[in-house]
Amino acid sequence: MIRNYRDHAANERTYLAWIRTAITVMTLGFLVEKFDLFLSTLAYAVRFQSPVPLEHRRSEYVSMMLVALGIVIILLSTYRYFRTRRELEGEEMLTFRGLLSSFS
Repeated sequence: MIRNYRDHAANERTYLAWIRTAITVMTLGFLVEKFDLFLSTLAYAVRFQSPVPLEHRRSEYVSMMLVALGIVIILLSTYRYFRTRRELEGEEMLTFRGLLSSFS
């Protein structure tokens, strides 16, 4: 039997929840970009105008920021998972340090 199994399982569930959140944020970034391309193509087809040049589209920056945020969430949650796992396997009794100090 694994020592502190419930704590390890809770740590893994929390980690997987953060990974799902990161994937959702990254997917939102891709959807913002696809929707902007769709609107640009639709405007071109309806009004027979030239599409908006890529350097003038702000949604591209928003979508890149969302993908970058998803990557940062994955990195931070991975760090927190392994740190918590190491603490759970240790022998010493740990106290709650607060939410903001969990990444320091």
